[in-house]
Amino acid sequence: MLFAKKNKIDEVYVLKTYIVSNINDGTGTGPRCITCYFLAKKKKEKYFELFSNVEIKKESSYFNAPVIEEVKPLTDYISDEYKKKAMESKLLFDFLLHLNMENIMELIIDIENGGKKDGEWYNRQWCSVP
Repeated sequence: MLFAKKNKIDEVYVLKTYIVSNINDGTGTGPRCITCYFLAKKKKEKYFELFSNVEIKKESSYFNAPVIEEVKPLTDYISDEYKKKAMESKLLFDFLLHLNMENIMELIIDIENGGKKDGEWYNRQWCSVP
């Protein structure tokens, strides 16, 4: 069972990534850049997503692929008394969901508003693709 697994907190990293979306939102301003957080383990200077073991890279030339922007140890987010302990995958998943919730809500609002706020295009995060 995936969520019953315990993970050593000091072996887990929080990856802040961006994903260049290939979805046309109709604004004509180019692809949208979506921020997404992942939990990962480090193996030989590479990062692998904690739940799927898929490598997340520091660069990509593909749409819809996460690209690492920032890496922080999970211990930066945990109080001192728990840093040397293990945590169930379910709790780590809940933590990850909380990190991503703000971005998810922004996307939902964007979809509902068609990218407009009070009838005007508002500040959204765009990517420039070479």
